[in-house]
Amino acid sequence: MRLAQKLGFENFDAFSASFRDALVTEQRVEDALALLKGAKATYVTAARASYALSSSFHYAGQMALPGLQLIPRHLGSAVDELVQAEPGACLLAVTLAPYSAETIISLRFAQQKGVKLIVICDSEVIAPGITPDVNFPVAVQSQHHFGCFTGAKTVLGVLLGHLILQCGEDARRRTGDYQAARGGTGAYWKARPLPRIKS
Repeated sequence: MRLAQKLGFENFDAFSASFRDALVTEQRVEDALALLKGAKATYVTAARASYALSSSFHYAGQMALPGLQLIPRHLGSAVDELVQAEPGACLLAVTLAPYSAETIISLRFAQQKGVKLIVICDSEVIAPGITPDVNFPVAVQSQHHFGCFTGAKTVLGVLLGHLILQCGEDARRRTGDYQAARGGTGAYWKARPLPRIKS
């Protein structure tokens, strides 16, 4: 009790809650990784402001999971991409308030088809009829009008790091191949060396 108070906690229960939360989060990460790696097909989706989060995760995640699909592609709907999804597939969705109607519809559609759901959201309860297999609730409070995405980015970063680690040498080789291909086609800008000034 004295240690808890010394560390700034109101009581022992508040002190121990942080450890319980850490254990629960670790278990959620393990469950999510098992779904992502064991799925017949793996999709990642988000809409509107959250779309950049899913796109970034897909960009690097496909190096660990080559079959990872970012949906929707082009100007279609995520539902269009999920029509062929079978039970045993997995959908990772990011949605933060105000929730995108398209993401909610996609989650419901996927769940009806027996697709496993991993959701990163600012609430344990997203919408009626949606029961994620793994839910990562994140804080979105900010000092301005728009929600802060740092929590969602952190969860995606943790999942990505564990995926690459667990996929081992194959993931590292694919990452190297991607980087070599991009560098070989001039994808990255390189500054020319500055001319030397004679003294």
